[in-house]
Amino acid sequence: MKIIDQTPFVDDKGEISLFNRAKATLQLGPSWYGEVQAQTQVIAFMERGIDRGYTLLRNFTLPGTQATIPMILVGPTGIYVMYVTNLGGVYRAKGDEWSIIENNMVKLAPVNLLTRTARMARAVQVFLERQGYVLSTAVEGVLLGVNPSLHVESTRPMVRVVLSDALDRFVASVSQARMVMGSEAVQDIVNHLQHPRQAKKPGATPEPEPVAPTKSIPETRQAEPPQAGSFSEELGFAFEDSSEGQAEAPTFAESPLASVMEGTESEPYSGAEPMQQPGPTRFSGKQWALLIAFGAIEVIILIVFGILVLTDFM
Repeated sequence: MKIIDQTPFVDDKGEISLFNRAKATLQLGPSWYGEVQAQTQVIAFMERGIDRGYTLLRNFTLPGTQATIPMILVGPTGIYVMYVTNLGGVYRAKGDEWSIIENNMVKLAPVNLLTRTARMARAVQVFLERQGYVLSTAVEGVLLGVNPSLHVESTRPMVRVVLSDALDRFVASVSQARMVMGSEAVQDIVNHLQHPRQAKKPGATPEPEPVAPTKSIPETRQAEPPQAGSFSEELGFAFEDSSEGQAEAPTFAESPLASVMEGTESEPYSGAEPMQQPGPTRFSGKQWALLIAFGAIEVIILIVFGILVLTDFM
């Protein structure tokens, strides 16, 4: 299996230093490092059971967007978008509902991992379709849990849910499933993701060739522009401005996918409010204190290391 790793804050040795871990925590949230470690566990399973005909894109950002997809597996049996979590506890996955069960009480989880995974899969599928690629099968969303303490009561969830004790069976099912495309198609999809062409506008038709004006040929009109919101409808989101009723169709980069990936909302995006461009990132007092603490720890480690080196030479 070929791996294309775009994980940030990783050095040349494939490791994340203490300082980079602190920076990642401040920029991407406290759960980022745990999810990266969980991805490493899943990749270990996949490398043992998936052959060379597959390509895995890890922490891949869709070109022209701020949407980062944790894992995209492309192979002869299909395209799989996988979200890996190291959550523990008891949850219930029913349709598009992701709930936590505590003290015999069921309540909605703060972050809906089912809809998050489904939107990631939908984003990849629409991205490829807008590149002009005709998919032979739908992109499948998979929620993977690596924590043995995670238990999920599943009732027809909107995406496949795989727990830690079933990771090996999931890998086997992927490699043994019916083939839907050849090796050339697999490589073509990977190329579309890494090196996208300019997206084609829906509804647009090629301009007609110039024709010498005659009395019997009517005047040719230009093709009408695509309808507003057509791309947002493909993504499953509503982008209409509530004050105007209609708005220009946003580009992929203007989509709300980035906020969905960060888990800032558990319900589907309704489009009731217009999207606003995020301002510059500002650290709070606690974040600065955490960053300074990590920096001080690294300085102490370097001082101790230097003392040990000097002691050896004396």
